Formats: sequence, structure tokens, C-alpha cells
Amino acid sequence: NHQRVEYDALVLMSSNGISDVPRPLAISSDDRLTWLQHIEGERPESLGSADLEQILEFFTQLEIVGRQAPDFNYHAAEAGIDLRNVVANLENRYQRLVESCSDDRVSSGENGPRNNMSSLLSSEIQPALDLIKRRLNKSPIARRLDAAYWRLSPSDFGSHNFLREYRSNKLAFLDFEYFGWDD
Repeated sequence: NHQRVEYDALVLMSSNGISDVPRPLAISSDDRLTWLQHIEGERPESLGSADLEQILEFFTQLEIVGRQAPDFNYHAAEAGIDLRNVVANLENRYQRLVESCSDDRVSSGENGPRNNMSSLLSSEIQPALDLIKRRLNKSPIARRLDAAYWRLSPSDFGSHNFLREYRSNKLAFLDFEYFGWDD
């Protein structure tokens, strides 16, 4: 439930002094509504050194929060804490590419993108995935990564999810629906 993950992530961060995110106000899962602090701002046109320092500070604070809240119950979207999950994520993306090759909007002429992509997927990507799975099944490193190496991760962190606040000129970080433990 992405709504619950985002809300709980914001509660965790806000209650631990991270102020660069919207404060969570209320949630109604039944109605699929979440109320968050309104932040007046706009997407930044560019990022400067002060912004980069703020981003580094955010991740430093997140590292501290992670050590203080080891019982946070969500894994990040496509978390890499288990190699089998990594392979499953690759297979899922592979399958979406295969399905896109059957999309009628993609040109299918002899040398068209659909035929080229389909050929690449079947001749190169699928055999590579099969090889990875065979080796993984025999590998002692296929076990889950020890929790001591996990880190809280926003998972969808980038300038597309930043606002520059009008009043402070600082960044606000948004969109934590994929937040959780990752490697």
C-alpha cells in the first residue's frame, strides 16, 4: 500500500526531526486520502552547492533515523537486500519490455524498432537472465543481506521530486511512496 508507506515514512522522518519533508497530518486508508502539510514552492530550475549540502544533510539524517528505528516495517520498492529479489525485478522489467514489443504503436518493419528489440530480448537478454538464475541457485551469496547493511532509502529521489520553498529558498523533498529499507 503505497499510501500507507508514504504516510508512515513521513511520520518517521518528521518525528525524528527531518524537516525537509511535508508533515503528515492525517490519513484515511478507506477513503484513500492523505493530508499533508502544504508547501508553497516550485520545482527548482537548477541546483547549487547549498542544495547539494542540503541533500547530503538529508541523507545523513536519514542514516541516523535508520539506526534509531530498526523496526520500520517496509522495504523500498525493488529493494536489493536479497539477490533473488534483484533477479525478480529484472525479470519483471524484462517481461514489460517483451510486452511492449507487441504494442501496435511500435513500428514492426523488417528493421523496425519492434523487430530489433524483440530480437535483442530473445537472443541476448533472456539467455543472460537464465544464466544469472542458474548461477544464483548455486551461489552461497544468494542469501538475504544482513540487516546491518540495510539503509532507509527514498527510492525515487531526484529533482523531479523537489520543491524550492518560496519563503526559505530551501528544498523540500516529496514523494516517498517507495520508501523503505534497501541496500
